Amino acid sequence: MYKIFWQPKAVRQLEKIRSIKLKTDIFNVVDGLKDYQSCLGIKPLKNHRYDFRLRVGQYRVLFSVNNVVQVIDRYS
Repeated sequence: MYKIFWQPKAVRQLEKIRSIKLKTDIFNVVDGLKDYQSCLGIKPLKNHRYDFRLRVGQYRVLFSVNNVVQVIDRYS
C-alpha cells in the first residue's frame, strides 16, 4: 500500500472544478492509487517529468511513485 501525497497545485486545481460529482470521481480514483499496481487505465509516460497518467473523464491526473504516490497535476 502506498500513501497518497497531493501537491498543493493539484489541490488548487481540484478546488476549481465546479462539478461535485467530478471532484468526487477524481478523489476516489486517486484514492484507489494506494494500490496503483492493480489499477486499470494507468499509462506510463515517456520523456515526461512525471511517471504516469490516469484519465478521469476529460481530466488526466499526472503522478509519480517514489514510495508514495505523488499527485502532481491534472490537465483537461
